[in-house]
Amino acid sequence: MRPAFDVSRFRLMKAKGESMQTSIRSLLSRAVRSRVAGVAVVLLAALGIVVQGLAAPAAAAVNSQIEVTKLTLTKVNSSEEPQEGQLYVNGLALLQFEWDASKAQVKEGDSFTITLPPEFKFHSTLERPMEYTQQGKKYSVGKCTIGGQTLTCAFGPEITSLVQAGNKDIHGTGKFQLGVVTHTTKETLPVTINSDKTVQVDLPGEGGIPKPSGGSYRPDMKLYKGYNGFMKEGDANAAWYFSFGGPRLQKALGVTFDGQTERTITFKDTLGAGMKCPLQLLYLHAIDSEENPSQSLRLDDGMEPGPTNTPGHGSFEVTGTCGEMAPDGTTPITFVAKGPFKDKTNYSIDYRVGFVGGKALPGTDYTNTVSVDGTKIKETKTTSFVAAGSVDVSMRQGEGTFSITKKIGSDYANQVAADVTFTVAFDYELPAGTTADNYPNWTPPANTLNADKRTGTATMVVKRGQTIGFPIPFPVGTMISNLREDPLTANPVLPDGYVWKEPKFTIGSTATTSLTIQDQVNTKVDLLNTVGAADNGFQVVKKASGAEGAAAKKFSFSYACTLPDNTTKNGQIADVPGDETPVASLEKFPVGTTCEVTEDTAGAGIDGYTLDPAGHDTQSVTIGLGSEPTVTATFTNTYTRDTGRFSVTKKVAGDAGDKAPATYTFDYTCKADGEKTITGTIVVGKGETKESGEIPVGYSCTVKERVDKGQDGTAYVEGYTLDVTTGAAVTITKGAVSKIDVTNTYTLNKGTFSVKKVVEGATFTGADNTFTVQYTCTHNSVALTDEQKAGSLTLTGNGTAVTSPSLPFGTSCTIKEADGSAQRAGYAVATAYSAGQVTVGTATPSPEVTVTNKYAPLKGGFVISKTVDGDGAALAKDKEFIFDYTCTPLTGAAQVKGTVIIKGGEIGAVTDVPVGSCSVSERDAAIDGASLNTVFTVDGSTDGVNNGTAVFNVKDGVTVQVAATNTYVLDRGSFSVAKKVVGGADSFTKDTFVFDYVCTDGTEGRLDVPGDGTAVEGPRVPTGTECTVTERAQTANRDGYTVTSELSDNGKVSISQKDAVVAVTATNTYTPVPKVPGKQLAKTGASNVAVVGVVGSLLVVVGGVLIALRRRRDDA
Repeated sequence: MRPAFDVSRFRLMKAKGESMQTSIRSLLSRAVRSRVAGVAVVLLAALGIVVQGLAAPAAAAVNSQIEVTKLTLTKVNSSEEPQEGQLYVNGLALLQFEWDASKAQVKEGDSFTITLPPEFKFHSTLERPMEYTQQGKKYSVGKCTIGGQTLTCAFGPEITSLVQAGNKDIHGTGKFQLGVVTHTTKETLPVTINSDKTVQVDLPGEGGIPKPSGGSYRPDMKLYKGYNGFMKEGDANAAWYFSFGGPRLQKALGVTFDGQTERTITFKDTLGAGMKCPLQLLYLHAIDSEENPSQSLRLDDGMEPGPTNTPGHGSFEVTGTCGEMAPDGTTPITFVAKGPFKDKTNYSIDYRVGFVGGKALPGTDYTNTVSVDGTKIKETKTTSFVAAGSVDVSMRQGEGTFSITKKIGSDYANQVAADVTFTVAFDYELPAGTTADNYPNWTPPANTLNADKRTGTATMVVKRGQTIGFPIPFPVGTMISNLREDPLTANPVLPDGYVWKEPKFTIGSTATTSLTIQDQVNTKVDLLNTVGAADNGFQVVKKASGAEGAAAKKFSFSYACTLPDNTTKNGQIADVPGDETPVASLEKFPVGTTCEVTEDTAGAGIDGYTLDPAGHDTQSVTIGLGSEPTVTATFTNTYTRDTGRFSVTKKVAGDAGDKAPATYTFDYTCKADGEKTITGTIVVGKGETKESGEIPVGYSCTVKERVDKGQDGTAYVEGYTLDVTTGAAVTITKGAVSKIDVTNTYTLNKGTFSVKKVVEGATFTGADNTFTVQYTCTHNSVALTDEQKAGSLTLTGNGTAVTSPSLPFGTSCTIKEADGSAQRAGYAVATAYSAGQVTVGTATPSPEVTVTNKYAPLKGGFVISKTVDGDGAALAKDKEFIFDYTCTPLTGAAQVKGTVIIKGGEIGAVTDVPVGSCSVSERDAAIDGASLNTVFTVDGSTDGVNNGTAVFNVKDGVTVQVAATNTYVLDRGSFSVAKKVVGGADSFTKDTFVFDYVCTDGTEGRLDVPGDGTAVEGPRVPTGTECTVTERAQTANRDGYTVTSELSDNGKVSISQKDAVVAVTATNTYTPVPKVPGKQLAKTGASNVAVVGVVGSLLVVVGGVLIALRRRRDDA
């Protein structure tokens, strides 16, 4: 079934040239014969009426009496500049003709047509006006339209009023650009006029239009810049390309193209003003080669990501990256081509970009420059165009005129409005010997003819990209001279910062401002206007600081400027304040001028300060556009007050040796009248000299060493007396270092112990009143002399104390009366000690021991004497000792039993004991905190003593002496210290850390603990003793780290169990110190433990509150 409305049939009938009415009637007929309802027929008929109405308000009928003559073809470029030689396929030709309607009764709707042969097409299909000018007034009398191969110029309603006004001599000229479609061997080609007349038009050159060649390889290519096709009105993008290849390019790049090795070539492209990114198309092609001269093979589409692999060629990739548009309207593009380029093959990169404003503007130079990065190879191409068609003004025989084509140069073309107009003035002079009276049919331009009737001055308005003919023709031979243009007449005006350069008039390739009118010739004049940047200046900014009054001080500068034409200008800028207020140059210079600005430093000095040489070197500025921020030469004057330094030299003397700190901390104070006090800290090593920072001249400086126990960096050493000798205050002088010497003398602290003898129960004289006490001393960290290690003291019984040799603090000594020293004939003796062991130290620098001997005379029976000794004797000072005795008489009488209760140093007597055998034993005498060893003797002998029981015979009149000696040795324990190092350098575990300890029993000393975790055990001390362990901060500190020192149980140790060793762990956590220029971070030590503790406590409290709140929320 055939469709009711065959659209394809409709288009076919139109293509065959059938009229609209015929087409619609045919379609209606078919619609009626179809099965479609009549409604469709009615709608189609209505559509036909509407389409017919839209087609033309009045039918454009060809008026065959309108003549079209003098048709010519010229080979041109897009600016309609004539070119030599034959036309070529895809080239451009200019068709020119004259038309004459003076023999026709012209009315609205009349038209004439020009139909091209198939070898041509119209370059642009835009509609063109037909304009008629009379007495300086321009009328639109019709329009020329292009449909396919035919140009139709039809008169509009305006022609009616002109005809009615008596205008019959209606004629003119026209021109249209043609594109060459195909080749031909003919010398002429037929052009059809008004559908019924054929005119043979001669082709330019000889030999017709040649067939395109198959291409040829160009070995000397290197780099070529071109434009694809011809630019014209209405173009939305610019089609640029550049070709590259050949041995010269390879040599310039320093590489070879072998078709195997991937090479990367970077091209720097600059779009001229009037064009813009982004890229709309980007291709890489392989073109002519020695192997295939006519090839054109696409290797990669740069608008798609990644490379493309082409068989026989390899993998290629092209990319394009646009930069920001510069103020002059230019835009940089970087193209990168990668691939295995071949030696004897040329390549091309084709790309398209947009136009500023969206469309190409006629009469504008569009410039594109490309260079090969890393070489000096560079190519530039400029293209422009004029309107592709026009119909010129009418002229009479014996007259002629001229026209002006307005073009805009590429420089800063983006600053020029698309529709800018200018006023051109010129002088005219009629042929010699004539006046206007000699040309009765000629009407001079209105109000232009001078009183002599042969000269005058006229003006005309020209528009960018258009060819404007002067509307009034002049008699042949008239001289047109002094063509001139005032750029100030440009409308609209340029933006601020830009100016018009001198306009340039040319006829053909000759620069001229005059011409002679030729018969029926429209002489073409080109007028080029180029935009330049307005002269501009620069400014100077001075930033002065560091000295009082520097910001208010005035500075002066000199400049030497080199202009773009290499001429120079010199000048000065004075009274520039130092507060950064810019001061502009009085002169202005062309954009691009380079100025060297130099500060006049002779007057830049300020008393009492030194000017930093940096910051006021000669500055170079390049004059920029007025639309940009003013270029600035910035100078910085930094003044530094004259200063000096002082140094501290640390010397260490005395007994401390390696116990003396490695470094010493000094606080310094510097003062000057009317000035702010300066304080600071200096840390100096033993035997070193350290300088202070810079201090203003005139200050007096003193130093004070930190010597108090517990201070950070203190020089204090436990057990030593420190004497500090400090040099006098110094005054700072410029550039000098004043010296302060500080000497620390350490003296070891020493003490003694003393012993005195107390005799009870007897009085002795002479030698019997002399007693010997022995001592044994030890020290945990100080080597003792032989005299200090052990010796004896001779005492008298009168209670006079005898002093030991001098002993270092921390020395522990055990004191015991020499064996037999207390024995006296006829007496029993018991000895007691106020203390069996003493320690010389800070708490007890001179302890005293009392040794008491109690004597009792011998009587019948037996006596029991109790002696309590040992270092634990003091614990049994008031203890009562119970002895049980059993005596068995020889007679067999009942045994005599009893008990004797005595204290240490006492004697218990049992008298009237029957002769016989007696045994004496002591009940358990153990005490807490000490071990017990009991020794019995009978008459000084251990004979008869067995298992703690003394067995002896009691004789008449003889008192047997039973002696029981209880030796109490205090239970002892110890502590150990182990170092744990967290963080820091690995080498820290190989270091030794020093700890001091002080115990409540008087024991004190130091432990050297390795950092590898090995525990070091301290001295054995009695149970119940408490010791405090502290770490020396200076042995814990490490350069470049902060340290947090923590001792388990805060270093408090309680010795509670016998033979137990209480472990103390000392943890040092090292954290690298952030690098802060110009500032030395203070070292931290054990004091950080408190901070950590506080923070930890706070975190626990906060955590508890949060848990409570969450539970409450969950319960709710």
